[in-house]
Amino acid sequence: MHHTRGQFALIDVDDGVAVPRQRAEVGHAHAFYARVRKLPAMCTLVIARRVFPGIDLAVAANRDERYDRPARGPVVLDARGPLVGGVDLTAGGTWFAAGARLMGGITNRTDAPHDHARPSRGRLLLETLQRPSLEEALTFARAAAVRVNPHVLWLDDGVRSVALTFDGRSLHERELGEGIHVVASRDVDDDGDARAREARTALEALAARPPDGAKQLALALEELLRSHAEPGALCRHFDGRGTRSASVIVQPERGTPLWHWAEGAPCSSPFVPVNSFVLPR
Repeated sequence: MHHTRGQFALIDVDDGVAVPRQRAEVGHAHAFYARVRKLPAMCTLVIARRVFPGIDLAVAANRDERYDRPARGPVVLDARGPLVGGVDLTAGGTWFAAGARLMGGITNRTDAPHDHARPSRGRLLLETLQRPSLEEALTFARAAAVRVNPHVLWLDDGVRSVALTFDGRSLHERELGEGIHVVASRDVDDDGDARAREARTALEALAARPPDGAKQLALALEELLRSHAEPGALCRHFDGRGTRSASVIVQPERGTPLWHWAEGAPCSSPFVPVNSFVLPR
């Protein structure tokens, strides 16, 4: 029997701010990429597909952004779905959203050049999730993804989980199977990223001694998102920017899914249930 799970996603929608607009021309390429490498790593998305007993899907996500970039969430983004998620009040996009047919998220890559003139990545996610099926969403995203700045776009319809990665040059598509997957500021499951390693290690330890039920798993994932342990800290604080919000979703095989939201850095802000929207099966 086919069940369509409720959905979730996370995004950093700070288009073009991570790197000042500059063309990486031949004479300046090395200096440009040196600046890219020095940027603070941003955003973390952790996905566990059928890793924990009785749990179809667990997601833990921190959204990192400039402190002065206004946002709200979660709100109804599209009543036709409905589609619910955070909204970036500058560009009108979303950093995560959950609907009856699809869930999705997007993370900014900080290892590639960014261009202020390109459209918003958050708008890309919003428009992708407004498609009626995963296949139609993928068709749209494959064409549109190369027009925005580098990113990883993640989509899930309860049966398939797919990541599209655009590195500024080419687009790559990957099916995510059962197991633990981590997206930080580079490719999916790039263990060269300290946060990806930290998150994977923590999830593997949690899976070895799984919490008792969805509520306890949600609490454990909230604790993961509060981590300040370097070099792979998931909750991050820099001058002018850092972790702005966090989400945890736990979808049990049976019963009501949980969506917990922290408005602010999870190390200092409480997680509260998202009661305005019930994630459907």
